[in-house]
Amino acid sequence: MSAESGAHLRLALENTSDIITVFDRDGNIIYQSPAIGRILGANPRARIGANIFDSALVHPDDRASKRRFIKSLIASRPGQELKGDFRLRHVDGTYRDIEAIGINMLHDPHLQAVVLSSRDVTKRKIALAALSESEARYALTFNNAPIGIAHNDPKDGRFLLVNQYLCYILGYSQKELLRKRLRDVIGADDVAQNLRAVHDMQSGRINGYHHEQRFVRKDGSTVWVNVRMAPQRDASGKVTYFLITVEDISERKLTDVVMRRQQELEAKTAVLAEQREQLLAINKAKDEFVSLASHQLRTPATSVKQYVGLLMQGYIGPVTPEQQQFLAKAFESNERQLKIINQLLYVARLDAGKVRLEPNECDLSKLLADVVEEQRLTLADQGKEIGLHMPTGPITVPADERLLRMAIENLIDNAGKYSPAGKPITVSLRTGKRQVAIAVRDHGVGIPKELQANLFQKFSRVDNPLSIAAGGSGLGLYWAKKVIHLHHGQLVLVSKPSQGSTFTITLPQAEGTAHVA
Repeated sequence: MSAESGAHLRLALENTSDIITVFDRDGNIIYQSPAIGRILGANPRARIGANIFDSALVHPDDRASKRRFIKSLIASRPGQELKGDFRLRHVDGTYRDIEAIGINMLHDPHLQAVVLSSRDVTKRKIALAALSESEARYALTFNNAPIGIAHNDPKDGRFLLVNQYLCYILGYSQKELLRKRLRDVIGADDVAQNLRAVHDMQSGRINGYHHEQRFVRKDGSTVWVNVRMAPQRDASGKVTYFLITVEDISERKLTDVVMRRQQELEAKTAVLAEQREQLLAINKAKDEFVSLASHQLRTPATSVKQYVGLLMQGYIGPVTPEQQQFLAKAFESNERQLKIINQLLYVARLDAGKVRLEPNECDLSKLLADVVEEQRLTLADQGKEIGLHMPTGPITVPADERLLRMAIENLIDNAGKYSPAGKPITVSLRTGKRQVAIAVRDHGVGIPKELQANLFQKFSRVDNPLSIAAGGSGLGLYWAKKVIHLHHGQLVLVSKPSQGSTFTITLPQAEGTAHVA
């Protein structure tokens, strides 16, 4: 090598950023470049004569591996390059990451040494570690985000990357979803709009897309989602993939629907409340009219009854049999009229809340015996029989005897109206542990099931041949049920057409009463 070439080589070695170390077969350092001062703060001249196997500058964890590397380098084939990495200590006590490349030049007659180039890669390793940590954080965030995230291929719309939450929303595994295209999971009504948005983003017309739409899950069900798409471009501006976020908004949508329906319901409720108030006002006016009219009708009807009675008794002179017959019919019609008027008055007072119970210990055995005996003669005139079945001894309940008597009389009267001649009517009394039951049964025409629900309403009547003949106001059962309810009891009906009807009153029994089956 010429002197000039040697000078150029030395100049290059002196100014290289890597530490150039030349050592012989025994590891004795022949030369070390000044870069060791910049990298480790050491004096290169002080290193001349030191041994490469000296581990003072080597990190304790790397000493064994560095020693193996140097030995392998010395023993390697002539001209063979070997690479190694280890940490060397700076004079300030910190360590630098070193990447070394060595070549065996022991065969060279001019050099007869090993040349080792050591580069400081500390900053690069720190950067790589930071990048690796950043990628790990991104992967962790991507996979564990509480929102669906995906990368989508701009060419064919296939999913390139999907996170677990998107799989959860759609019901697919990651492997299954990565075989799907975006359009495969979009609801049919939203496909066209999504395709237009993708085209506009690729052309640069828009920079992103946001839409609330429906996705189709693996099981075929739909889920409302909030979708955001943004194109990701390379340096040339070409779209490399679409970043998609998917938020499940099914619960919010359901809440919106519920709230909307609630508002509609509230509006309808307000209308119904207003209509109810109007109906209550109309009903009140009607009740007041019925009450007033009934009072106005009762006075002249009562006077008619009195005058007809006087005529029948011959108060103003003898009455012929034919006249007596006409007067009897007039008297009977007047009785029916007064009965209807009284029922109207009773119902009006009930609806107005003016009926107050005056309960006492009421012996039902005696009450029923009296009522049945009173009705027996009337029913006998119609060719009908009535029977009474009840336990021996008194059966008492707390009740307003006058009102309860009227309710029972009403049921017996009702049974008589709708029973043909020759068919018996049965009244029975049964006791239980906490209540008593009074049943009035007939073997008359019966009531179809579809008409039974309306039977206890005001002015309700069932059309049949006997109802036409029987007449009546249609208020008796309504009034009777109201009275029983005032006693905290119940009035129920069991009936079949052509088999008759059974009306049963149940009342709470007085404490201490003997329970007789």
